[in-house]
Amino acid sequence: MKHCLRLLLPALLALGLATSASAQTTVDLNWSLFLTNNDATIQPGDTVRWTWTDSTPHDVFSSDGGFTSSAIFTGIGTMYSVTFPTAGSYPYHCTVHGVGNMNGTITVVAAAPVPALSSPLGMGITIAIAGALVLVLRRRSVAIGTR
Repeated sequence: MKHCLRLLLPALLALGLATSASAQTTVDLNWSLFLTNNDATIQPGDTVRWTWTDSTPHDVFSSDGGFTSSAIFTGIGTMYSVTFPTAGSYPYHCTVHGVGNMNGTITVVAAAPVPALSSPLGMGITIAIAGALVLVLRRRSVAIGTR
């Protein structure tokens, strides 16, 4: 049993270290006239990229002033990106066409913690994932009797 644990522990720790880097995601949104409720839900550190899909001029303006494309851009394929580092709700719109004609909300939600798992066996095993795999082995003493 000890030999199996010596082999298993490094493998599980390596798996945890390999998966510990949180991958950042880029979410693409089309941005064109009369596009309303252009919403996205992302995690902290993710990026949203708006791409102009018509030839009319647009901008991207956060309703609370937290971000803005700073200029009015024209041209199919024009892009503007924002990375959102913290959880929250970020409504935005096009100032050229107004909130009623072009708008959306970016909702940034923190990843839910993964609950710990425990084993009802003689040896308790707790595995939790919070950016890295953590493995805790607790050894219980087991009395072995004779007949």
